[in-house]
Amino acid sequence: METKEIRDLAKAHADAIFAHKLTKAEVVMLLAVIAARVNQTLLGVNTINPVLKTEPPVKPLGAVIASKGSPCVCVMCAKHIYTVNKDIHENTSVGDFIASFTPMPGYKLMTKQMKISNVDNNITTNCPDCGGEFTLYLAGRQIG
Repeated sequence: METKEIRDLAKAHADAIFAHKLTKAEVVMLLAVIAARVNQTLLGVNTINPVLKTEPPVKPLGAVIASKGSPCVCVMCAKHIYTVNKDIHENTSVGDFIASFTPMPGYKLMTKQMKISNVDNNITTNCPDCGGEFTLYLAGRQIG
């Protein structure tokens, strides 16, 4: 194979890769996989580290602090503000915690800027309607 043929072949592959509008990280990963396959085929060497894990370790779920379908109601104005859309466990990440609440029509989505308290798994925050401080029980239970 001549140099021009090799260069044309490389250009055809590069054009095909960039036609997919991949991010830089995706292109780097794709090139690394291609290089590993070529090395494995030519040299019979496995360049992929078998100890390397591609998925993060799964943390065990803690106790359920809010069950799916639980209403989040303000004890001052008795308005239903949020509904829990999936079970919330003790060690839930902030992003998953926020995504676990569906606002009722007319209310805003929960954000990381909200001030939230968790005492004995009674998760509370301020009510957006009446302004009551820590009166909205997000877990659907109230401190008796």
